[in-house]
Amino acid sequence: MTVTASVAGSASGTAVTVRSSTPGSDIANQGHHWTPPNATPEEKPGSFRRHDIQPFPGGMVPPSWVEVPAAMVDWVDSLATIATSDNPVEAIAIAHAGFERTHSFLDGNGRTGRLLLNLLLVRLGYPPPSSTPATATDISAP
Repeated sequence: MTVTASVAGSASGTAVTVRSSTPGSDIANQGHHWTPPNATPEEKPGSFRRHDIQPFPGGMVPPSWVEVPAAMVDWVDSLATIATSDNPVEAIAIAHAGFERTHSFLDGNGRTGRLLLNLLLVRLGYPPPSSTPATATDISAP
């Protein structure tokens, strides 16, 4: 079986189409589209959210949508201090958490945040985190 996916932006959000090559498969016979709930026409992929979202189960409350553009400007400005901090890796972790707390987009905040995390690490000469699971032999005692 072959599964293919395509992603396209639309005025109402992101449309994801998934198709399977398996004959008779429900997926093969219909495209599955996903649009973030309550998306407005202005909330296209890559655009900041234009309405408030619910607090997260753990209690995190993202800022109001009207505060997002200024919060992102402040976040970008805060990145200038990472290279000169006493602990750049910790500063990157704090910056990453700040990006995620702002929750600028209706969808893709985690993926975007991980890409930015990797970009910051690489720009400072660190390798990006591995995406393979660690094994007991990968972990050495201090």
